[in-house]
Amino acid sequence: MVANFFFKIIDSPKITTEFLPTMSVLGLRSSFVLMLMGLGFGFKSFASSFIASATSTKKHFAALVVLSLVILVFVVPRAHRLYYDEHIYENIAQSIHSLDEAVMANDGYSQYSEYKVFTKFYNKQPNAHPYFISLFFGLFGVNDSVAFFATNFAFFVSLFLIFILGLKLFRSEHTALVACYILISMPMVMRWSNTVSAEIVAMMFGLLSVVATFWFKEERSWPSLFLFVGAVTFGIQVRPESLLILLPIAFILFLDRNDSKKWEKFDSALLFGIILLIPHFIHLMVFRNNDWGNNGGDKFSLSIFLHNIKVNGPFYFVNYKFPALVTVLALGSYIAKPKEYWKSLVALSLWFFPMWGIFLFFYAGSYEYGVDVRYSLISAVPLALLGAQGFVQLSGMISDRFTFSSRTTFMVLGSAFLVYWLPFTYHLRLLGEEPREARFDAEYARQMQSKLPEDSVVLTHNVGMWLVFGQSAAQGFSALDNTDFVYKNLFVRHTGGVYFHWNFWCNTADESQKTICTKILDKYQHKLFHETTMYRKRYAIYELLPESKMKK
Repeated sequence: MVANFFFKIIDSPKITTEFLPTMSVLGLRSSFVLMLMGLGFGFKSFASSFIASATSTKKHFAALVVLSLVILVFVVPRAHRLYYDEHIYENIAQSIHSLDEAVMANDGYSQYSEYKVFTKFYNKQPNAHPYFISLFFGLFGVNDSVAFFATNFAFFVSLFLIFILGLKLFRSEHTALVACYILISMPMVMRWSNTVSAEIVAMMFGLLSVVATFWFKEERSWPSLFLFVGAVTFGIQVRPESLLILLPIAFILFLDRNDSKKWEKFDSALLFGIILLIPHFIHLMVFRNNDWGNNGGDKFSLSIFLHNIKVNGPFYFVNYKFPALVTVLALGSYIAKPKEYWKSLVALSLWFFPMWGIFLFFYAGSYEYGVDVRYSLISAVPLALLGAQGFVQLSGMISDRFTFSSRTTFMVLGSAFLVYWLPFTYHLRLLGEEPREARFDAEYARQMQSKLPEDSVVLTHNVGMWLVFGQSAAQGFSALDNTDFVYKNLFVRHTGGVYFHWNFWCNTADESQKTICTKILDKYQHKLFHETTMYRKRYAIYELLPESKMKK
């Protein structure tokens, strides 16, 4: 009876219309403030291992940062790859920035830098990623380019964090540097670092959570507690599977039974964490039965596993989208000195295998399913660290066997790896054919936004995209059975007129989506404002005429 009462409250419409949109933002903001306080009061201690590293090591790290900057600016195309999810994330970030609510708009006003939402919708994805983007919107304004910069920033912070983590796990500056090098060498990491998808941000906060765990375990100071609680509670809200980062964190935190500091301040951390995660736990419960786009089919099953393992397993060995040499080096790290670094190896294993394995059971978890190769990024960091340790161990073995200097061996092997890696730049430059029609649709909308009259509104399938571009928009299906919404609401509210976007979804084979488009034109008197054709598909903007000219 208690459980029924609980789920009755959880499933109440007010949870998603009133509670979660505001409380989710409040919880995330609290987590982020804790992170800033921890770093602000204790950054010197947090980064002490980096600060104490050799000057030459810091110079090499700076060179790797410059290399990655060159790759992102001059090699990898800056483009959306996940349509239209990335625009949804941006629109939710826009709502967080402007309204303090984590909602996407079904009917919104975006003109003259003012933003309003008249009909809102709470999205099934956790909100840490949009919240992260909203911080950059607050600093630099709501803009597509700013959202890309947020992902770039997350990647560069990841380089710094993986360096620190390499030092903590293996006590080797060489391993830390090689881990950065390998992370840059992963084509999918660099490709998705120039998008607005959530995976790079998830990677960064996963790293921050683990590094913060080490710091908290070592010091048990208030700054370390603040960062630990803030990073973990924020990080597990970036993506649904981000919760699995708790496995390596728990192992690291509770490993040493004789550690006298083990329980010091842990009760405070646990209390803060539970309070901050209440909105997220409610969020997960609300969407517990969501099919995540599988139209009522199984989200997870053994049959899905048997299909996905055939792709996601060989992915790391076929040497196509992922350097197989990294996989070999990672496996080698388990063989050379397993006793000396067994704790680090177990921690990284608890990180990689759950993060990789969860997608084996997910219906859309195959790395060859659409653009879902991005899921490989969630488990990229432990592989990079394992591969780095394997590289350093191989270098040491060669130096000992052939009496070469360790510096010479390290440089020769590094140069060989660079030559080996060069063919993978193909994947860095690849824009990809699959989303080309949606990509053109977005570019067409951006061009049309500058041509539409001021204070106009667009009926469309992709409301968030137009709102981020600075154009008022509303869901097209709202106009199908509700002419009052169009004539007594949109025409009254927007003096610049009402327009309809014949878009990507109007050209698909999905009849339910195409029907929305054709019925709108059948229902309302209209005239063509602009049209174009690309990839044998038609894209257009229609002006809907006022009620006096409505079709009888």
